[in-house]
Amino acid sequence: PVASKGSLDASSWNFSSSPAIPLDGEWELYWGKLISPDEFAAGNPPEPAYAKLPGEWNGWVIDGKKIGADGFATFRLKVKTGDALPMMALRTQEMGTALKVWVNGKLLIENGTVGKTADESKPYYRPMTAPFSVSGAETEIVMQVSNFDHRAGGVWYPVEFGSASALQDSLFTR
Repeated sequence: PVASKGSLDASSWNFSSSPAIPLDGEWELYWGKLISPDEFAAGNPPEPAYAKLPGEWNGWVIDGKKIGADGFATFRLKVKTGDALPMMALRTQEMGTALKVWVNGKLLIENGTVGKTADESKPYYRPMTAPFSVSGAETEIVMQVSNFDHRAGGVWYPVEFGSASALQDSLFTR
């Protein structure tokens, strides 16, 4: 499955027997904004743009202006899943940026310090895998990213979504 307009349909994917899914494709993009899951839940978020992930944001055109490496953004993706899923996990690879990831409103991954300025933001290079329980047929992933230190900003590598056992096992086979 590939994300389109901020949604990815993985309802027919068999997470018990298949490897993890890279959450590639069009995520909702809120450039220059750090929006929390609580703010999305409260309603009336700004109108999103869409960005293909993974990828550097250098060279993207936002509001008619080409952006460079420095900046910050919120990305959001809704993943449609079937019921009765095993314990799931999300995995991020190392990035030269700061990253915060929530799944269904719960902060799962924090890598460095996300900020709106170079003084507030601190990058950190560390892959992370975080398990979580799925309740309901849709999983919301909110990711805040900031970069003021590396020549390439953005989400460089796929974010992976799969069963906790598959993602943990694959850590030792890469």
